[in-house]
Amino acid sequence: MSFERLNREIFTSHSKKETDSFVSWLVKKIEPNLTILLNGEIGTGKTYLCSRIASHFGVENLTSSSFGRVSLHAGDINIVHCDFYRQKLNCDFFALEVEPLLKAPWLLLIEWSKKEEQITDIGKIIEIEILHKGLSSREIRLNEIN
Repeated sequence: MSFERLNREIFTSHSKKETDSFVSWLVKKIEPNLTILLNGEIGTGKTYLCSRIASHFGVENLTSSSFGRVSLHAGDINIVHCDFYRQKLNCDFFALEVEPLLKAPWLLLIEWSKKEEQITDIGKIIEIEILHKGLSSREIRLNEIN
């Protein structure tokens, strides 16, 4: 899988419908064993994006895991969703709580984890940064990390 065309790509969304169109485009490029880091201010739509990505793989009940930090949604592709709003991601937590859930094929969605905190070289990693651009507009920036 190559995300060469995703490097420094910027998309603008003015509605949930446009965001859903972006996700439909993105999931066509996703292959198993991929980590997606989602970053942005509170309320930019990180969890919404995660839930829409997961829905394309048959997971309809993905919600914020802020209190549990990690949730597994087993299926044809195992979706592991992490939300590190309340605590930073660290190597020990990843090794003990996240990595054992990565049973191939998997997709790891991590909210609130910057590329500087990268703690694994498992699979490909892309970062999605979401920025507020007005009341209902979002700028979605994509970048391949490795």
